[in-house]
Amino acid sequence: MTRSRIPGPTCGERGSGILDDTPGCAGREVVTSLDVLNADISLTEFNSTYTYNGRLPREFFRRGRATSRDLLPAGTMLWKCTDRQLNSRRGYVTEWWVHGDRLAIALKHSLGMGTSLRTYCRARYAVIWEWRSAAFHLLTARLLKPVYGFAGQTRGMGTKYSVRGQDTGDDSLALIGGDPQLCIPNLTLEEIAQVSFTDSQAVPEGWDRQRASAASSSGS
Repeated sequence: MTRSRIPGPTCGERGSGILDDTPGCAGREVVTSLDVLNADISLTEFNSTYTYNGRLPREFFRRGRATSRDLLPAGTMLWKCTDRQLNSRRGYVTEWWVHGDRLAIALKHSLGMGTSLRTYCRARYAVIWEWRSAAFHLLTARLLKPVYGFAGQTRGMGTKYSVRGQDTGDDSLALIGGDPQLCIPNLTLEEIAQVSFTDSQAVPEGWDRQRASAASSSGS
């Protein structure tokens, strides 16, 4: 488990939430006493040798690299289109998420394109059918503790299946990716809790209220 008390991020790495900006601190490290998940994984390490579940997660970002290391405060809302609920695999929690602020944007774009959230996310988050994910559900979750995550644009993935799952027999196809994603390795149910699990074809009722409630509880 990569959780330790070490010097915190530089001002440019703070992300949004736990440490306040301090005038004149640019380039200086700020020490925090918080026990933060992934504090000992630097952006440089993540983009070079870091391996998780036998893979290099950087390879699932465009140009093979995350663009930032973000500090995500407790109360942050996350989501993804998936087939599994948060705790459906004996304690394993997926490392791949999208920040809650992106859900309204994804819904707006999918509506404008005349397609479902599921189909939009399959294309823009490059969820190829070879991974055996139909992405029938929208899973939303809330962080219970602060964590570090690695952010960047989703890499496009080669496939022979269409967005709707038809086997074309053409290995030159690709899902384009491009939307921002988060990789948060080492998550357990101590750091994250499921909020909802709904049909990814439908707009999630009450999402704005869930996000407002999460922000309120994290600030209390």
